[in-house]
Amino acid sequence: MHFCGNLKTMKFRRRLLLFATGLTIGCLLVFMMFPNYDWLGWLPGKQIMKQIQSSKTLVTNHGKCRMDCQGISMENFESAKWQGEVDFSKSDAQNNPKRYFLSHNNVNYIILCTDSTVTVAEASREGEKTKCDCAP
Repeated sequence: MHFCGNLKTMKFRRRLLLFATGLTIGCLLVFMMFPNYDWLGWLPGKQIMKQIQSSKTLVTNHGKCRMDCQGISMENFESAKWQGEVDFSKSDAQNNPKRYFLSHNNVNYIILCTDSTVTVAEASREGEKTKCDCAP
């Protein structure tokens, strides 16, 4: 009886090993066949960045004043739209419009997102305490 128990266990282990090997080989083949596929495109950060990239960009008066005061151009923001990162710990996606904290190259932006527009509400350089006479 004891011998039969070990035999069943060995069969299960062998089947599990064969299954895991086949799964690994299959995954490797798929990754090699589709090297440019965005495998993590379903994550929230990627989805928000896609929305930001495809929306029309507007700037509030306060945002424009802060950008001008600190020497941040719209080209900087366009670069941040494509290469920046959203910090969800500083963002508020529950409000309407949604408020996101976007950073790129030591420049931080607070943007307001609706379905069709992205509005730059605030812009600042990390670590700089430049005094700007901008009304909130």
